[in-house]
Amino acid sequence: LLMATGSRSAKFDEVGATVIGLVRTVDVRQRTDIKTGDLMTWPDGNPRNQLVIALATEAHEDEDDDGVRALYVPIPSQMQKALADAIRKAGLSGISAGMKLGVKFSKTEPAKTRGFNPQKIYTVKVEAAAQSVAVDDFDAPDDDAQPF
Repeated sequence: LLMATGSRSAKFDEVGATVIGLVRTVDVRQRTDIKTGDLMTWPDGNPRNQLVIALATEAHEDEDDDGVRALYVPIPSQMQKALADAIRKAGLSGISAGMKLGVKFSKTEPAKTRGFNPQKIYTVKVEAAAQSVAVDDFDAPDDDAQPF
């Protein structure tokens, strides 16, 4: 805590944006309102949580960039469902340090509620820490079987 600094966030500004890296840490934190900074709760008063996954990536935007990206996964969300499905598909029981994780903003779908923004749809791939992973494994053409 003494030396901790904030990591840069993984950004998914446009379809095709991808972040790939090795999981360093996984934390559960209460979500905050982006406008006010207030902690978010459900109507019953329980906290609205999210996973915050620190990924060691190869991204370096400047000399002070260590490549670590914070991936925010709201619970519940489509990204959380995609992550859980990828973990099950890989035959794993959860996410932990050392795993390789790739998340891609694959497409948008029309909002189910009028006046809302389209929903971002993410594709996720995970691989256990002990496996040897080639960068080419994450660069396959887009389809459901090989998301990257």
